[in-house]
Amino acid sequence: MSGNTDCYQPAEKQFEITKRCLDIFLKYKHPVSIITKNTLILRDLEVLKALSADHLISVNMSITSLSETTRRILEPRTATIKKRLETVKTLSDHGIPVNVMLAPIIPSINSHEILPHGKSSL
Repeated sequence: MSGNTDCYQPAEKQFEITKRCLDIFLKYKHPVSIITKNTLILRDLEVLKALSADHLISVNMSITSLSETTRRILEPRTATIKKRLETVKTLSDHGIPVNVMLAPIIPSINSHEILPHGKSSL
């Protein structure tokens, strides 16, 4: 779920479309993977744990930068880096497979965060 658009958009709070989809995936034992930048995923922790118990879920948390200044410029309406890292920990603590995605990497904006010390460009 997700890809071009995060499935945990602000409207998800009201409509709960993602949550209902997860319930259907669980009911029919269908595997699913989620990409998100949003901590709203924790609202669905119980169904995620149930999916995880059957090895049906993986979560990918997108973290573009560890700099809040950069995050505010590139992703102004997303969860803070601290909240995203806390979400990764919470998911992991509950046995839900979770990965961190570093994307996009933009030269001279956040590329220095992934390069070895002393390197200045890709």
